[in-house]
Amino acid sequence: MNTIVVGHRGAGKTSFMRRVEGYFRSAGRRARAVDLDEFIAAEADRGVSRIFSTEGEAGFRAWERRCFAKLVAQAGKSSVPWFLSVGAGWAGPVPKGWDCLWIRRPTDPDGRVFLDRPRLDLGLDPLQEYLGR
Repeated sequence: MNTIVVGHRGAGKTSFMRRVEGYFRSAGRRARAVDLDEFIAAEADRGVSRIFSTEGEAGFRAWERRCFAKLVAQAGKSSVPWFLSVGAGWAGPVPKGWDCLWIRRPTDPDGRVFLDRPRLDLGLDPLQEYLGR
């Protein structure tokens, strides 16, 4: 059982990913939880915000596709369940045989503005950008 974890910015994906391995451990099982953005930052040896500022969204999406494919391949060789959290702008397909967990908050339709996250569409104000994604 492998799972893609999706949701809007601020929905709680990262917090969930930090807890998921512990949930399995407390049940006497193993699992692997990977945040795609954190993996990209490690692979690129620079933060996501830096990738956006130097390579733009298109450059980041290229990193995202490569790293996503790498992680899916690793998961395919693993005997433990994987949970792979993807960023708010991710638009890739869910791999065959993977489940999709959508983390939502009741306030998602209202929108959120984040001052500590990279902007994805500088042509829109932050709230309109969020609502458009």
